[in-house]
Amino acid sequence: MKVRCDGKSPCGRCNKQGSVCTLERDHVAFKRLSVDPSLRERRLSGVRERTQNDPSTATETCVADSTLPPMVPHTTEDFQFAQTLYNLAREDQASPKDAPNSDSGWQVNEPSVAGTFSPAWDDFSLLFDEQGGPGLFLDTSSSADFLHPAQISSTSESPEDYMQGSDMSTDDRERYGNYPQLYKPDPRGNPLRTSVICDFLQSKQAWAKVDEFGHSGNNNTNITIPEEVRDSIMATIHIVLAKVLDKDQMGKIPTTFPPLRTVRVIFDTYLSRLAFFYPITHPGTFRHNHTMHYNGPGMQLQLLSTFVSGALMIPVAEVQTFATDLASIILQVLYEIFLRDASQTTDIYLTSTAILITAFGIWSGNKRQMELAEALRSSYTTMMSRRGLHERAQQRIFKINLSDIELEWRDWLMKETRRRLAYVWYVVEQEISLFNGVPTTLSFTEMRCPMPSNEALFGASSGKAWKDLLQAGQPELSLPESSTVAALKCPHSLAAFHRRFLYGNIFQFQDAVTPFEVRLLLCTIQTLVSQYSQTRRFVPEEEEFSAGACTISASTEYGQLRREELHYLLVKWHLVYRRVMPHAVPICCGTDLSCILMAHLIAMELYVSFDDVQLFAGKEGFMEGRMLMPSFRRWAKTSGAARALLHAGQIMHTLTIVAEGTARPLWWPLAVARAALLLWAYGMAAQTDAGHMDDQDYTSEPSLFDSELRSTKQNHGLHPIDGALEDSALFSGSIIGYWDKEMVPCLTVPGGGFVPLQQISETLGLSISLLRNGESVSTPLCRSVRTFLQDIQGLGATYPGLPKGGMAMQQQQQQQRTDIGIGT
Repeated sequence: MKVRCDGKSPCGRCNKQGSVCTLERDHVAFKRLSVDPSLRERRLSGVRERTQNDPSTATETCVADSTLPPMVPHTTEDFQFAQTLYNLAREDQASPKDAPNSDSGWQVNEPSVAGTFSPAWDDFSLLFDEQGGPGLFLDTSSSADFLHPAQISSTSESPEDYMQGSDMSTDDRERYGNYPQLYKPDPRGNPLRTSVICDFLQSKQAWAKVDEFGHSGNNNTNITIPEEVRDSIMATIHIVLAKVLDKDQMGKIPTTFPPLRTVRVIFDTYLSRLAFFYPITHPGTFRHNHTMHYNGPGMQLQLLSTFVSGALMIPVAEVQTFATDLASIILQVLYEIFLRDASQTTDIYLTSTAILITAFGIWSGNKRQMELAEALRSSYTTMMSRRGLHERAQQRIFKINLSDIELEWRDWLMKETRRRLAYVWYVVEQEISLFNGVPTTLSFTEMRCPMPSNEALFGASSGKAWKDLLQAGQPELSLPESSTVAALKCPHSLAAFHRRFLYGNIFQFQDAVTPFEVRLLLCTIQTLVSQYSQTRRFVPEEEEFSAGACTISASTEYGQLRREELHYLLVKWHLVYRRVMPHAVPICCGTDLSCILMAHLIAMELYVSFDDVQLFAGKEGFMEGRMLMPSFRRWAKTSGAARALLHAGQIMHTLTIVAEGTARPLWWPLAVARAALLLWAYGMAAQTDAGHMDDQDYTSEPSLFDSELRSTKQNHGLHPIDGALEDSALFSGSIIGYWDKEMVPCLTVPGGGFVPLQQISETLGLSISLLRNGESVSTPLCRSVRTFLQDIQGLGATYPGLPKGGMAMQQQQQQQRTDIGIGT
């Protein structure tokens, strides 16, 4: 809405004053800043002093005193203009969320953070200097002078000068909008940049960085890539680029392409860092004479998706941006194929591409990719279910003809690939559900198809090698009636495996359990834990809520029993897991690292919902988060908090004992973020209570740490939760206290020393340093998570029971008390 004095342009007021009409120049949004309300008195006194010397300024005094000036002859236009602005100002104060903006119309529910500029209502010339920029710091309090901003202090004074001593209420709703991986999105929505793709295709400097990364020895594979594969990828990139470029831009596509050695490094990175976690690509895919003898568009897109996924894992900025934007085009092309021809959804190579691009997007650190991956996951689940990928096998044992082993091998490989597509997608979907806090779209009860076979059998390079592995693994299945016929036994389905895990003796299985099957079994427990966690969410409470009003009800007792049942499932799973993968330090296997990190995350979710932790940390603003303070104060005193803290500490410890060069799951930075926020929530809640950890759940059992280590810490009253624990004790079947009642939980500093969890800034600093050290082996998601934790670390949140200066002031007081204790 524009303000016109007399309906003319330029208006009469502008002609009289010789000013430039605001309707004929670019409009800059009027920015508001919260300042000290006491400033109004100083301004008002200055206006009154000028009024005594110059009676013509009486109008200023009336306006500064929140009154309208009297009607004066020959000033009708001025009065109408002033009255209109006065009404606008009052409307703006009455409904600050519905303020018009000259640049983008009406903006609703915009964020406003102390120290930053909030969205504004319409600007006008008196608020700006000759260059059109803001020349004043404006007071938008209830007593602000909107009509004569020229009398306000000049720009020589800083906003900090006005904020001294003020108790400002801030709206931190957008402190972090959704999750760490969606943190601080590009306001433009991360538009597609084809120029980034073209730049990498002709940048020899970027190719040299990739080659240097390959020579650093970080990759554990050495795959042979023929020249034909490189040419195929180059042609596919040109085709997909042509789909998004205009005709007049087709000539901008470069004819150059990275050399074969650079392409080999990218594929090596995919096999050594990503294929462990999503094993759907057969090694023969990278050979020109592929075992499937298929070279259609599905195969080309699968090759390109593996190439892009490997590029994302290389810590070179040009390569990662190239991969992110090219993945967006692949997703667009893939969706067009599915929409144009529904029968293409049965193509296993196109389905494989969809899974890889979804896994790429959700862990890429790119907001646009992440939101698309989360939105399309239900579509892919429906597509696979309708195409029969989850159907039960007709028979578990079937005959194979040894006289034509190559044909039998290819037929088995097609069936095995379909099963892997179903189960790898199930893993990806479960990871999205856990880390994004959304319900799963695929239940383990629907997974009735046989689980994948072991990796060695799947990775056989020929029919003869496959037969040898088959006979060595299942010698009892050979049929004596014919030397040309043998039998092959399929694995159980996940639904059957989980049922036997629940009601039978899991150690009486006749079939060998593979690491991937153990990972699938953990996903089924994750589903049950997530369902339980949602039923035990904290209820927002007013600050005056009495903790003594809590009583033990029948539903509470049932919830505790259900929690013990789920805890027992984790204990049972851990026993199976250690039989399949024995404990080893340092951790050298990516699958081992993925399973143990996920087990700790699920255990944390069992004892406190991470959705509540995010709300408490300001996901929807600290006015909402403070309502959870009473619940977290009570939770901090329970044995559930003790268990959750221990699992969070062990996540930190596990990532410090990973061998160099070990593949890490793409989501490992989010595991650190979850552990760090849990420790943050405990520290915030524990600071409001002067007492020690005390709860009726605690028993007189000793600490789980080594007795020698424990004796050295007792003198300090600290107990590190990230110390080396016995693996069996971590998932113990009994509920015991994890530290003594008089001990304070803490983290270990790498250089020596300990940090209590109440020292929130230092605790977050340890998590940030862990992320910073791992950025070279992660996607851009790691940098995004680190930035997220750094902003949480720098917050000044004023919660009930904490000093009004926020966490920063509280940290100073804590440090002063520590110094006094050391001095005495």
